[in-house]
Amino acid sequence: MDAETENLIKAKNDEIAALQRRIFELESLVWEGFDESLSTHVKELAIAVKVHAAVSKNWKKGMSIKKQISIWLKQNYPKLMSEERERISKICNWQKSGSAPSTL
Repeated sequence: MDAETENLIKAKNDEIAALQRRIFELESLVWEGFDESLSTHVKELAIAVKVHAAVSKNWKKGMSIKKQISIWLKQNYPKLMSEERERISKICNWQKSGSAPSTL
C-alpha cells in the first residue's frame, strides 16, 4: 500500500473516531426522565412533565387545558390525592385565563 492510500485511510479513521465521539456526546444529552430510585425524586414534578407532554401534543379545542390535564391525571394516576392533582394542574396549565378556547 502506498503512502497516499495509508494517509487517506488514516484520515478516514480519524473522521470516524471523531464522529463516534460526537455520537457519544449527543447520546449523553438525551433525557430519559426522572430516576425514581433517587432520594431527590419529586413525584409531582415527574408526573407534571408527563402530563404536559401528553396534553400539549393532543389538546382538543373547545375544552380547557386544565380539564384535559385533570382527565389525563385521573386516567393515568387515579390514586393521586386531589391536592396533588391541583398542584400539577396549576404547573402544567398554559391557558391561565381559565376558560375553554374557542372551537373556531
